[in-house]
Formats: sequence, structure tokens, C-alpha cells
Amino acid sequence: MEPSVLGVLLSVLAAMGFGLFGVLARPAMLHASLYLGVLVSLTASLLTVTGIAFAANAPGLFEVSPVALAWFAVIGLVNFCLGRLFNLHAIQRIGVSRTAPLIGTTPIVAALLAFAVYGEELGPLLIAGILSVVAGVLLILRESA
Repeated sequence: MEPSVLGVLLSVLAAMGFGLFGVLARPAMLHASLYLGVLVSLTASLLTVTGIAFAANAPGLFEVSPVALAWFAVIGLVNFCLGRLFNLHAIQRIGVSRTAPLIGTTPIVAALLAFAVYGEELGPLLIAGILSVVAGVLLILRESA
């Protein structure tokens, strides 16, 4: 399979996973505390990803440099721990249908950071995409007021 096609497929699967997470988390949050939800969610994710990583490339896991390992640890703390905590808290407060599109602003943050940090180009299609995401978020916020 071509790398770009595989990348798109994996991205679609990730989007489906995030959507499914929100839908499944909502009823669980009605019967459990926020922190228990984060703990269970992170534990299940850790076990799943560890299993997939070992199945895909067990020897390669032990060839990671300490610098890369430190960066992955920071990413894990920010993305998984804090991100999951804030995500579940948002789902608990405003529901899945409003939380998911707001989390969908991730491409804006990523594009702007890539521009600022790596000098990536902001072309017309990317700018149009950013504006459409902002317009969608504004519509959602307007509806919830």
C-alpha cells in the first residue's frame, strides 16, 4: 500500500476512534468520576498500544534513543494525560456533540505551530480549511449560547 494512502487510512481510523471514544465516554461519565474515567481510559490505551507496538516491531522498541524517549514521554503527558482529562471533563460538561467539533480545531493549532516552529507554508487551501473550521466552531458556540 502506498504510504500516502496508508497515512490517510490511519488518519480516518484515528478520527473514528476519537469519535467512538466520545460516544462511549458520555454514558460512562454519568456513573463514574472524571479521574476514574481518565485512569481507566489511559490504562486501556496503554495496554492496547503496547500490544500493537510489540506485534508490529518488538526489536525496534529497544532501539529508541534516550532523547526520543524523553520527547515521547512529554508528548504522552501532554496529549494523553492532560488531553484525556480535559476531553472527558468537556464531554461531562457540554456533551459529545459540542465537544468533538471543538476538539476538531486541532488542525488549526497544528498548522499554526508548524508554520511558527518549522516554517511550513500556509497555502490558500490550508487557510481556507482553517477559516472553515473557525466558522464551524463559531456556529457551534453561537448555538450553545
